[in-house]
Amino acid sequence: MPIATIDLDHSLRENEPLRKELVRTINRFAYLKQKTSISVDRTKKKLFSTNELTLEQGLTVASNLNIKAAIIMDSEKVLKSTNNTVSNNNIVINSDNINTVLSNYNITNNMISNDIVITNGITLTNEIKDLGDLIEYGIGKKTEGTDKAADEKSDEELYDIKYNFKVIDIETMETLKEYELKTSSETISVIQEICTYLEFYFSNYIFKSFEPPINGVNLTLRIDRISLENKTNSIYNSGEIIEGESFSLNFRSNTEGYIYIFAFQNDGTVILMHPNDFNNYIDNQYHNKIESRKNYIVPPENSIFKIVISPPFGEDSFYCLYTKKEQKWITGTYFSGDGFKICNKNKIAEFTAKLKSTLKWMNRDNWQISSIYLKSIPEIPETETIEE
Repeated sequence: MPIATIDLDHSLRENEPLRKELVRTINRFAYLKQKTSISVDRTKKKLFSTNELTLEQGLTVASNLNIKAAIIMDSEKVLKSTNNTVSNNNIVINSDNINTVLSNYNITNNMISNDIVITNGITLTNEIKDLGDLIEYGIGKKTEGTDKAADEKSDEELYDIKYNFKVIDIETMETLKEYELKTSSETISVIQEICTYLEFYFSNYIFKSFEPPINGVNLTLRIDRISLENKTNSIYNSGEIIEGESFSLNFRSNTEGYIYIFAFQNDGTVILMHPNDFNNYIDNQYHNKIESRKNYIVPPENSIFKIVISPPFGEDSFYCLYTKKEQKWITGTYFSGDGFKICNKNKIAEFTAKLKSTLKWMNRDNWQISSIYLKSIPEIPETETIEE
């Protein structure tokens, strides 16, 4: 499941700090056995005869590399904002100055040609010779030296280099993240944000790939969606929920043991929904072991706490993991906080890799997993009716 950086126009060749940051941040995927960033080398690989790639060609390259996700990037020159005023044969002057000149020479509006364009200032063409002479006399004649100085300005003086990034899942061709026209100084934080998100995205992908073992453990997970009208609808595999509605997680196992429920939220946060401070502290003592064939609910019944849907919206993934023995390293190392504990975003890949390894070597009769995917959407406003 490697990740690649497809550089469409050799942006990385000209930006060493960005190149180093890409390699440094993507190296965090070592926990998920990711390869270091693959930068397409057109000279050695001779992928295409051109020095630049289109987006479609970049995606073709990514597919040929058998990767899971690609960071597609390119750059473009953006003209710097400037107050320099002259181009071709036009003279641009301030409205206050032109009014002064016109009044000094008693020029009326009727004497002004339609070729004069009024914007924030006033542009007068030199085709009107008499009026042009007056302007040169009253304001100052444009010299050839000024034009030459402007022509000789370097690209660095005239343009800013801006960078575009697209993060694409190569299997689905879904655009995961997109950033447009970022300055060189902004690119470092952009790459860090991309890699933090990909760490979450790959971890979620690995959780989705866990296959429930065939054994005697019967693990049930459901979500009870509570509408704004206080009606309850049960969701077992996947479903939708609307802004402002609330829900609870319900689970049970036919075997006693330990339950860990992980919520991969669409904003890149991973939350440990169970065990938590609402369910597992009873009479000031921490209890984690569940009984067989007993129903459990998060948050617990009669709790003043509710899980209410609010932005950002999208798909959240819930994974309910049963293990026969307690996994103290989960709550002790990777999740912290009060109430529902949260995993540090820079530790998500490390945690996922360790869990994957733990389950790999665990007896398949001693664990089980179940999942639900819940898509949240904004509240749909009521359609206004117009009375006739």
